[in-house]
Amino acid sequence: MNIEKLLHWLEQHHIHAIEDRTQADGSRVVMLSGSLPFPIHDREHVWYPLVIKPGQMDVSESEVAAILRRFWHLELELPKEDPIV
Repeated sequence: MNIEKLLHWLEQHHIHAIEDRTQADGSRVVMLSGSLPFPIHDREHVWYPLVIKPGQMDVSESEVAAILRRFWHLELELPKEDPIV
């Protein structure tokens, strides 16, 4: 999934990119943050560092699944990618 589309989609599900840094080696680290979705955990925040290599444009489905597991949102269905014409 395209990185920018992923970040926009996550934002719609209350998972926010709170920090976006480029490291000296050219890699990018996007720190994702959000609260857990259940009322008893409402104020419990979790984080996930998304590491992006230089030139990388997409995130693998397994990485997206790891993000969703971290935020207890594995029930979400990934958006369909636009077909290449």
